[in-house]
Amino acid sequence: MSEPIEDAGLLEQTIDSNVQLAEQFGVHTTAEFGQFGGMYVSGQNAGAYPFYGYSTNGTSVSAFHYFDGEQDHWRLVVGSERVSVDRTTGFVGIGDSSPDYPLDMASGARCTVGGTWTNASSRALKHEFEAIDRRAVLETLMTLPITEWSYRTEGDVRHLGPVAEDFARAFGLGDSDAAIGTVDADGVALAAIQGLHEIIEEKDAQIRLLTERLEALERAVGLSPLH
Repeated sequence: MSEPIEDAGLLEQTIDSNVQLAEQFGVHTTAEFGQFGGMYVSGQNAGAYPFYGYSTNGTSVSAFHYFDGEQDHWRLVVGSERVSVDRTTGFVGIGDSSPDYPLDMASGARCTVGGTWTNASSRALKHEFEAIDRRAVLETLMTLPITEWSYRTEGDVRHLGPVAEDFARAFGLGDSDAAIGTVDADGVALAAIQGLHEIIEEKDAQIRLLTERLEALERAVGLSPLH
């Protein structure tokens, strides 16, 4: 271990013997339990952008993170800005430089302050629309196994629903047979409800027709209506 970098003895240069064939600069701190220890980059003037960068070729920065003193955001840049954290609210943006929600995605999806995951679903984001057979969706849904189960990592916490493999096989939606997109599950449920409503409307029309015919027969034979 070398001599301390600062007279205060809080920072020291050290080489970790566990890292072989590598150059490194480490920071050793004498902080005790419950105390902070480490280093930081300070910008002397308000609005400065103190940063820490990484380069793989010695000439250009491959990635860096910095604190935006003007906007009060911490930002991670890898090619372009990837992550932003608002220091005041703690909101995190993934590809969004000014997050308005606790988790705000560049796609428009977000997790609200209340904890509701909200999918990006604007018509402007979609294309290749196709009409569906809502009754066929209902019929397929009726064959989908729905069980109660627990995630292996959650112990005794119980959930209710299909497994992704069965869902993908039944509907062919999403980009994986190991996960179910909430927008797809919602869409299947809504389509099935509409299909069921169509059936109910047809049954209601048949009942009205049969009721009218029955009432006509009752009048013909002089019987009083049943209702």
